Amino acid sequence: MSVIDQLHQLISSLTQSEKRSFKIFASRHVQGEKNNYVELFDEIARQESYDETAIRTHFAGTSFVNRLSYEKNYLRKLIFRAMRGYKERSDTEAKVRYLIADAAFLRRKGLYEQEARALEKAFEIAQKYEKFHFELEILDLQRQTIVVERVQIKDKIAHNQKLRSEVLDQLANFYQYQNLADLLFVQVRGQYELSEEEKNQTLSSTLELAWMKGEEHAKSWRAKISYLKARAHICQLLGNRDELYMVQERMRELWVKNPHFKNDEPVEYIIVLANLLNAALLCQKWERMESILREMEHLSVATTHEKAEVSQNYLFFSLLLFLNTRRLGKALSLVEKIESALHKYQSRFNRARILAFYHNITLLFLMTNNYEEALNWSRLVLNYEKSDHRNDVRSKARFLQLIFHYELGNYEFLLLSLLRSLERYLNEWDRKNEGEELILQTFQKLPASPKTDHLKELEKLYTRLPQYPQTLCYNEFMFYLEHKLK
Repeated sequence: MSVIDQLHQLISSLTQSEKRSFKIFASRHVQGEKNNYVELFDEIARQESYDETAIRTHFAGTSFVNRLSYEKNYLRKLIFRAMRGYKERSDTEAKVRYLIADAAFLRRKGLYEQEARALEKAFEIAQKYEKFHFELEILDLQRQTIVVERVQIKDKIAHNQKLRSEVLDQLANFYQYQNLADLLFVQVRGQYELSEEEKNQTLSSTLELAWMKGEEHAKSWRAKISYLKARAHICQLLGNRDELYMVQERMRELWVKNPHFKNDEPVEYIIVLANLLNAALLCQKWERMESILREMEHLSVATTHEKAEVSQNYLFFSLLLFLNTRRLGKALSLVEKIESALHKYQSRFNRARILAFYHNITLLFLMTNNYEEALNWSRLVLNYEKSDHRNDVRSKARFLQLIFHYELGNYEFLLLSLLRSLERYLNEWDRKNEGEELILQTFQKLPASPKTDHLKELEKLYTRLPQYPQTLCYNEFMFYLEHKLK
């Protein structure tokens, strides 16, 4: 991504409040060509995608345009400077950081009493939000002040050491749980299924960790959250859906009972709700999904990043809910909203989620017999930028095109191109099984057979395919065949 794109992305991510704060800052701190910087800021903010030609046209005839690259870089730095002051009022870590800076300034001036008050306030905030590293840094600064002041030094040093030991203990405990959660997360992301032997090995290695006895051994809120993440990953690896749901409900409960964390880290809470939605989906708890979606829809979000996270998760799980409960009219009404969100937030949606949107909309049009639209959306899957994301979805899109081209009467393409392409593709991946071979043979026969025989061939496929439930797109083909034969 170019610097220009980064500048546009930066400006687009700012809230209205942050934009106002920047303009006030720029008017106070930029001399001379201050209006040009605000104008450049406004011009870029108006653009949905960056257009340098429009920028140059806007500033045509000014010396400003001749050094546009330099000015954009300066504007970027100016935004960062403005946001440092803004974040001081709204961001917990920024508040602590600035209080520590204030304390350092006061110490240099020999104003130790005022320094102590600043550090006490910083420690209070850091402790409330479990910012362990800040707590240790503040305790070290407080120890230095105690030594310099030399007032009640014995008691104060003893208290300082006690607090430091407690924080170090909490930090070590947190890292134990976090490290386990990270190791399990890597396993979850690295494989879709485990053999029974691998499942047992995973469970055994987890139980061998003596400290992993339950949530009660976690010594802080953050450690409890990491413990629950680790437990959720174990449930995923072992395929225990019911327990996964209970763990995710407990995770949400911990956040709700500690609203200061929820307010300080809104994106993390959105992810918690998304994980709970996924667990409820796996357990087919449709009413619970609806209640979580209502909560997500009404979350108070400020930044573009937060809005994008709510948008992608709310629309994604709403679509899945409607597909699974066969409310296809409601699902169809979401398509336009999804297209709008993809256009607006595409740079902020992760690639796997974009591919999943394309795939699920493909299935929606398959389920509503709109094969032309299904074909169009499956092409979006296949034409999306090449990466290792969701190769399972790309494979399904290729295979489902057999249905779409057959239903649209594209027999020549089906015989001359698609079937050969699928043969090569499956052979390259070394995954073709008897079920996939059966599907390919059936669709190879259809174009050359009289139309009166088509249903007989499809009925044979419908009868034999259940012997091979591991077939690629098994559920999709069974759905299609069942409704076709009816």
